[in-house]
Amino acid sequence: MRPLVSVIVPAYNAAVFIGATLESVRAQTYDNIEVIVVDDGSTDDTTRIVEAHAAADPRVRLLRQANQGVATARNVAAASATGVYLAPIDADDVWLPTKIERQVASMEREGPAVGMCYTWWLGIDGDGVTQMQSHPWRVAGAIADAHVAMNFVGNASAPMFRREVFDRVGGYGDAFWMARAQGCEDWDLSLRIAECSRVSVVEEYLTGYRRIAGTMSGSLDTMARSHLLMLERLKARRPDVPPELLRWSVGQLDLYLADVAARSGAPLTALFWIMKGALQRDASLLSPWIAEVILRKLPRALADACTPALRRAEARWH
Repeated sequence: MRPLVSVIVPAYNAAVFIGATLESVRAQTYDNIEVIVVDDGSTDDTTRIVEAHAAADPRVRLLRQANQGVATARNVAAASATGVYLAPIDADDVWLPTKIERQVASMEREGPAVGMCYTWWLGIDGDGVTQMQSHPWRVAGAIADAHVAMNFVGNASAPMFRREVFDRVGGYGDAFWMARAQGCEDWDLSLRIAECSRVSVVEEYLTGYRRIAGTMSGSLDTMARSHLLMLERLKARRPDVPPELLRWSVGQLDLYLADVAARSGAPLTALFWIMKGALQRDASLLSPWIAEVILRKLPRALADACTPALRRAEARWH
């Protein structure tokens, strides 16, 4: 018998994408799965769409609760799960068909010392078209310190957790929602798991991460507050964490936010986050974001922002 994998899906007003998300989960080549969707107080058609999938596939079931935030929704799903492994996916992301199969194979091969396995990811737009690829990280093993400096996992839909380790570290932290600082719950959890277990990586692009302006990750100030809270929680657990790791972490997050701002057509905001990241000294210069933001996204965003003014000036001359 292959081990059961519990797929956990938090969903809040996710009607636009939840159907595609569940289709990608149900199409996994690894079929020994249960799919637990927690509707976190949606007011759109999320419930109806999930119920249609549950009627067509007995592996899918729906839980409902009043709105309590993404961390609580994930924890509620995990508490109801019976699998050996937990595989979270956000309600707007998708998986390639072999994602779970490859991760289970990796974790079974590596054994119980491994508490988490992540994959590389593709940044996709609202139509599912690939816009970018994640850096092909090969960071594995004992990565607790390295993971402070850089979020190798990348997003909440890329990892798979060993259930026993997830329970040991206490699951997702609900302090982020209570502090109105959502966004880094997944990084916070993977940090705690990396502190007490080893990590493996499947070196394939198997996760589709929806990158759309206006989603949670697109709220720059909220994401920055969330990252600060994550570091405060880290320092409370590990008072001796090296300061340079914290500096690197802030610098990398600033450049990620610059990338989000540039993609959203806000070049001055992108410049602000680039300058802020530069204050973290060498953290910005070696970032995988730097070429993406400065060489590609920022010039295009500046050109787009300047075009209306140039057209008005040209019109005045004619």
